[in-house]
Amino acid sequence: MTKPRIDPQQLSDTPLDASHLFNQSIEHIIALSGEVWTDYNKHDPGVTLLEVLCYLLTEVSYRLQADISDVLVDDIPDDNNEAKNHRLLSHFPAADEVLTCAPLTELDYRKYLIDIPGVENAWIAPAPNYLYLNTDNNRITVKAQQGSDVRALTIKGGYQVTLELTEGLNAQAKKQVIEQVEQALNRQRNLCEWFAPLKLVGKQNFIICGDIEISPHADANDVYVAIMLAVHNYVQPPIDIRSDQQQLQQQDWADALFNGPRLSHGFVDSQSVAETRLGRTLYLSDLITLIMQLDDVVAVHDLVINPDGQKQPLADRWQVAVTDNKKAQFKAQASHLTLLRRGLPAHYDKERALADYKSQLKSGRQRREQVMALQLQSPVGNSTGLRSYHSVSRDLPAVYGLSDAGLSNQASELRKAQALQLSGYLTLFDQLAISILAQASHLNDLLSPETAQERSYFSFVAKSVANWQLLLGDDPTATAKLDSVLTNETVDLDRRNRLMDFMVARFGEDLTDLTTAMLNAFGLAPRATLRYKSQLYQTITWSSRDRGLGHDISQRNQYWNTNNVSGLELRLCRLLGIANSNRRNLGDVAYDIYAELDTTPDDEYRFRIRNRDSGAILLSSSTRYDSKAAAKAEMRQTILFGSLPSHYQIATSKDGRFYFNIIDDQGEVIARRIEYFTSEQLARAAIEEVVDYLTVNYSDEGMYLIEHSWLIPKRDDEPQLAIATDDHAIESNEPYSYQIHIILPAYGARFASMEFRRYCETVIRSEVPAHIMPRVCWVDKDDMAQIEKAYHDWLAILHGATTTDADDRKQALIDAICALNNVYPQQPLHTCESEDTGFVLGRTALGTFKESL
Repeated sequence: MTKPRIDPQQLSDTPLDASHLFNQSIEHIIALSGEVWTDYNKHDPGVTLLEVLCYLLTEVSYRLQADISDVLVDDIPDDNNEAKNHRLLSHFPAADEVLTCAPLTELDYRKYLIDIPGVENAWIAPAPNYLYLNTDNNRITVKAQQGSDVRALTIKGGYQVTLELTEGLNAQAKKQVIEQVEQALNRQRNLCEWFAPLKLVGKQNFIICGDIEISPHADANDVYVAIMLAVHNYVQPPIDIRSDQQQLQQQDWADALFNGPRLSHGFVDSQSVAETRLGRTLYLSDLITLIMQLDDVVAVHDLVINPDGQKQPLADRWQVAVTDNKKAQFKAQASHLTLLRRGLPAHYDKERALADYKSQLKSGRQRREQVMALQLQSPVGNSTGLRSYHSVSRDLPAVYGLSDAGLSNQASELRKAQALQLSGYLTLFDQLAISILAQASHLNDLLSPETAQERSYFSFVAKSVANWQLLLGDDPTATAKLDSVLTNETVDLDRRNRLMDFMVARFGEDLTDLTTAMLNAFGLAPRATLRYKSQLYQTITWSSRDRGLGHDISQRNQYWNTNNVSGLELRLCRLLGIANSNRRNLGDVAYDIYAELDTTPDDEYRFRIRNRDSGAILLSSSTRYDSKAAAKAEMRQTILFGSLPSHYQIATSKDGRFYFNIIDDQGEVIARRIEYFTSEQLARAAIEEVVDYLTVNYSDEGMYLIEHSWLIPKRDDEPQLAIATDDHAIESNEPYSYQIHIILPAYGARFASMEFRRYCETVIRSEVPAHIMPRVCWVDKDDMAQIEKAYHDWLAILHGATTTDADDRKQALIDAICALNNVYPQQPLHTCESEDTGFVLGRTALGTFKESL
C-alpha cells in the first residue's frame, strides 16, 4: 500500500484564508445535515465555534510556514547569534565543509599549496624510489647493481614538491613558509604516499629584442609598459586568484567554488595553474599575437625572445624551450625594444617606464594576496514563538463565559458547569494545535544526532485554557500524564532511527547493511542502531572528505593513544560500528577502577562494573572466586559477552518484577544486574544502556593499519620485506608500493562471528581506494600482542620521537607482519549423512580459535 505523502508542488494558500476555510466547512455541513437543519448564520453557537476554529487553523498554518532557520532556533534568544549559528551548522554543515575534498590530484595539491601565504607557485611530480633485486641471493640494494641477475624495482608513491616563494621574503620568512608547507603536506598525505624533501624552483631568465610600430598619437611610455606586462604575463603567467564573488560573476553557478580542496584565500583558476608548468616551450608567434592585440600597437616589424646570456643564435627562433624543471622568468630591464612612430624612433623614458611596470606587477600581486575566501554564514534565524499559544476559547464572545472576564457572580451552578463543559470540548482542539506547534518547535531535537534524545513526539499542557487545572489537573501531574500518552519507546526509537537514516542519506551514506548484519548476528537493539548512525552523522563531513588520507607522521608524540590515525581507519570504524577509533592497545584492554575486584570476608573475590561517570553499579559477579586472577578472568568474559545483546537473559522474580543476567556461550550465568524493574520494557532499556557503555568504554574492537611504504629501505643493510623471486612476478609483487595491512582482533566481541567478519571484509575492500591492495588479518591475542609492541616501537621511530635501535625495531615489525596468521573459529567436519555440513569451500576454514558467540 502506498504511504500517504504531502506533495510540495500542490500546496496552496488555502490554509491561510479563514473565509475560504469557513465557507468550505459550511458546504460540508450542508451536505451532511442540510435535510434537517438550515440555520447556518453566525449567531448560531456551532457556527461561531466553527468560525474561531477556522481562524485557529490559519494561525497554526501561518506559524508552520516559518523558515527552517527560524524554527531550529526557536528556543534561542534573538541576540545570541553565535548560538544560532552553532545550532544550524550542527544540523546542516556549510557547503565548503561538505562539498570540498582532500587534495587528491596534482592540480588539487598545487591549489592547496598556492593557497598558503608566501607560496607563489608549486609543482608536484612523481618521485619513485628505485631498488635493485639480486635474484641470485634474493637481496635488495639501494645502490644500482650490474649483472644479469639484477632486476630494477620501481617503488611508487613518492612525490617531489617544488616551490616558488613570494619575492621579497627574508631568510627567516622563507624558513617559516617551508615549515608551514611541510606541515600542510603531512596533514593531507594520501595513503601509501610520501613526499621527498622540498625543493625551491630554479629559474631561467628570458629577454626580448625587437622593433614595434605604434600609433602616431600614442604615449610611448604607456605602450612600452603595456608591452612589457604582456610579455611578462606570457613568459611567467600569474596564477589567477579571484574572490568567490568575482568567480560567481564569471559563472552563475557555484559548483566550481567547491570543486577540489577547501581554500582560505579565494578561488584558484585551474586553467591558470595548468599553464604554469615547468619546462614549457615559448612560442614567438603567440607572443607577437599578444602584442598586436594591444591598443596603439600598429605592427611588429621584428621580435626575438632569447634566454638571457645566450650568445649563439637559436636553432629555431619561433619556439624556445625552457630548461627542464626550471621556470621561465622575464627580465624586462635587460630587454631591448625600439618603438617606432611612422618609421622613426619614438622616444620614451625607459627608467620611468620600468618603474611603472614594476609598480603594476606589485599591485597585481598584492591584490591576489588580499583575496579571501567567502566565509559562508548560516542564515540568522529569529524566534517565532512556536511554543507560545493563546487558547481558541479566549476568542469567543464574552457571553460564552470563557474569556478573561469569565462568568458573572450571579451565574448559576448549571451555567458554570456548561461553560466548563464547553471549555473541555474546546481543549481537544487546543491540545491538537499545541501538539502541532510543539512538534515544530522541537525540530532541533528531532534532527539532533545526540543519542540521549530519544523522544519523537512532543507537546505541552494547554495552560491558556480557562480553568485548565480543573480539566487537566495541576502541574507537574498534567505534564506527566501528557508525556505518558505521547511517549512510546518502541515507536520513538523507530522514528528516531528513520530520521537519522534520512540525515545520513543526505550525504550519500547508508548504514542499512551494518544494522542488518548486526541484527542477524547479535540481535542488535534499536538504541544501539541509533548510536551507530549518530556517530557516523556527527563525523560525516571529515569521514567522507578525508577517507583517503594517511595519518600525520609529523606529529612527534602523537603516535599512540591518539586519534591521529588515517582517514580510512576513521571511516571504517564509523561504518563498522567500532566506538573507539584511537590507535591504542588491543592485545590487553585496560580495566580501570570502575571494573572492581572486591575481597569478601572469606578471602574470596567478586567483581563489579560501574559507570565511571555516575558510579552506579551496572553488573556484578554471579558467584565468588577463589583468586583474584579467576575473578578478573571472569570479569573480562563478562565485558566480552556484555557487549552483545544476544547474551542477555531477562527473568521474572516471584513478585512479578524483572531482572537480567549475562550468560556465556555455554548458557551459564556469569554476571547479573542487582536491580529489579517494574516492566520488561524498562529491563530492556537498562540492557541497552549496559551494552552501549561496555562497547564505548571497554571494547577491544579496533584495528591497526600499516602502510608498507613506511618500510622502504634507505640503506643496503637495512631490514627488508621479503619479495617473490619468480621472474614473471618480481615487478608486480614488490612489497612496498600501495600495499597495506589491516589487522583486527579475532577475539573482539563481534569479530569472533564469521558472519560478521565477512561483512567487515566486504566493507573494508569496498572502502579501500582501488589502487591500494589491502591484506586483512584476523589475529589472536598472542599475535596481537607481538604486532602491537612492534608497531608501537616502530611508530616512535617514524614520528621522530626516538632514534634508538631503529633497525632492530623495524626488523621486529617486519617479523611480526610476516608471522601473522588468520585465526578461524573451530569448525568440525561433518559426516556425509549430516544435514548440516557447515563447511563451505572458500568461506570456511578448519580453525583452532574457540568462537565465543
